[in-house]
Amino acid sequence: MNASALQEELRRVLWERIRAKKLSGLGLAKQTGFEQAYISNFLNRKRSLSLEGMVRVLAAQSLSIYDLLNREEINKRSSSLSASEGDFENVVLAEPEFAATAPTITREQVRDILKFKKSFLRRLRPAAARGRENWQRFVLMKVDAQE
Repeated sequence: MNASALQEELRRVLWERIRAKKLSGLGLAKQTGFEQAYISNFLNRKRSLSLEGMVRVLAAQSLSIYDLLNREEINKRSSSLSASEGDFENVVLAEPEFAATAPTITREQVRDILKFKKSFLRRLRPAAARGRENWQRFVLMKVDAQE
């Protein structure tokens, strides 16, 4: 989803609230500090909002960027790991191109989930790789002997 799609979804949410009489263009202008004409032009697709403008509108309406995203899109891109159970940790098996290059593995990229003892995983020392502090720590990949 790109910025223009997010703005379209914000317009849809705002129009929904206006039709339900929970909001008015003038009320939104007062909440955000924008001119009423600016809000009207945005709602009627005559102008777009800057990033700062979107943040102000979202904050004024107690919305989050997550409220504008499609639930299926969020689930598709979310991390695939479920909570660990007891003494075991879930470790994903992914294709080598994802396992070696992606900071997190999404559901679509997971081939399998295997369980490992937490005590075993704690004994494995991390390699000193810069810029990977936020990467998923343990990921498995199968490679051919030729690779």
